[in-house]
Amino acid sequence: MKNYTHDLPKAASVWLLCLFTVCQMAHAGGLTLSRTSLSISSDEVVSATFTDTIAQLAAFNIPLFIVTTSDGKDPTFDTLEPPPGIVPIGITNNEYCRARLVMLMAGDTVYDSGLLAADTAGMEIKVRGNATARTSPEAPPYRIKLDQKFDLFQRPDSTFKTKSYVLLNRFASNGAVYHVANIIGEMVREDWQPDICYCNLIMNGRYLGLYCLSDPVKEGTHHVNITQSGFIVEFDAYWWVDPEAVSFESLLFGGGQRFTFKYPDIDYVQEARLEEISSYVHGFEQALVDSGDIAEWIDIESYARWLLCHDILGTVDPAGSNLFMYKTTLDPANPQSTKMKMGPIWDFDACMAQQVVGDDWSWIHREYARFFYYERLLQRSDFQTCFINNWERVSSRLYDEVTDSIGKVLERESEAINVSRHLSGKGNTAAERLQRIKDWLSHRIEWIDDNIMTVSGIENVVGGLSNAVRLDVLDLHGRLLCQTQPNADLNHTTLPRGCYLFRFIGQDGTIIKAGKFLKK
Repeated sequence: MKNYTHDLPKAASVWLLCLFTVCQMAHAGGLTLSRTSLSISSDEVVSATFTDTIAQLAAFNIPLFIVTTSDGKDPTFDTLEPPPGIVPIGITNNEYCRARLVMLMAGDTVYDSGLLAADTAGMEIKVRGNATARTSPEAPPYRIKLDQKFDLFQRPDSTFKTKSYVLLNRFASNGAVYHVANIIGEMVREDWQPDICYCNLIMNGRYLGLYCLSDPVKEGTHHVNITQSGFIVEFDAYWWVDPEAVSFESLLFGGGQRFTFKYPDIDYVQEARLEEISSYVHGFEQALVDSGDIAEWIDIESYARWLLCHDILGTVDPAGSNLFMYKTTLDPANPQSTKMKMGPIWDFDACMAQQVVGDDWSWIHREYARFFYYERLLQRSDFQTCFINNWERVSSRLYDEVTDSIGKVLERESEAINVSRHLSGKGNTAAERLQRIKDWLSHRIEWIDDNIMTVSGIENVVGGLSNAVRLDVLDLHGRLLCQTQPNADLNHTTLPRGCYLFRFIGQDGTIIKAGKFLKK
């Protein structure tokens, strides 16, 4: 829509734009104008029209999404009890609703999916998120599917246009954990993480509060970049919700979780394709059980970095949040030409909770490691080395880079965050969010620094033994690198940073003590 109000003062321009937008939607039959009492501050309550509310929210430089469903009713869902032996309760009957979406930002209409017609509109929306939807049914998370590709993030490259987005609710927006997690994910994993930004959401004339717009986990050039022969699977605790969905079991774990497909589309997973993918996953699992060369199957760095992200965040989700794995190509004639990797970290509702995680590793690193591959991976020296080396790679710059990046976001969007907080009565101020992040990272980095060796029993300093005559240093494959005096300080040798084996040798040539150490 062309903005004809550019000669008016900004406040009046925004108000008239929003009035025009609201009247358009009301005329389409999907929006009811009403007066509502909005708590703007602790000592002031003002009575405002719904148009005033929209004008206030639309003036900010974060998206305001106004969704009007074709029947004027919010998307719904039902709860679904799990089969015997499975814990989490799911949701069902969360069908897509046809709707119209208008996106306002900085006083202008950025996107309009189109006026409502009899049975058509420019987008579809449904409730998503099993646990989150059940715990916040009044303002659940949503999945959006546009009829025509458009970049709701307004990125400069037109190739970012897509149809699928998710709207994450207050569990994501009340703090800045999701923003922080994606910053950490990009920094540690050096791989794709979904874009995310704050937004406000109005559904059928009702203000639902501050949400987060996010990319979904899917294949694509600007998502998980794989070829047509590749795959993305999720080790899914909710596989049973859709009884017709294609899935397969792990060789190592019970039926509580199964692998479901993010790509290829379940409608196109033929029997032969299913066999190729499941055989590859099972091949890795067998190598892991046999203590074989898992580097032929997986990118060990990727699995170590994924776990390190959750350890930094202190995730207390029993299943380690969503467990995605992907492979860029799968050539049946040469299946190991590329290695399987962990996908993006996702789902941070249970992160940065000091009172729950305490001073300890994330739950999937410790008592719940048995529910995924990490119980076995953490027993392997190749994985331990990757994990420790990656911490050494990022630890010194983690605090500054993360707090600087999220600080800029919160400073830029502080007014919008604080106004939304007053309107909804929920969430922390931008300043409170930033301070919480700083406190968490400062303490967490110090704790991991002090405990990084406990991940594998590696020693940081190798002390001398009085009855030893020689100290041998070997690489992790057992190849001798050097021999030195038993009281030598290995941290001051010419060895590059990394993990090594050591052996103290006695007078008779026997090994008195052996182990691993990390040179920083």
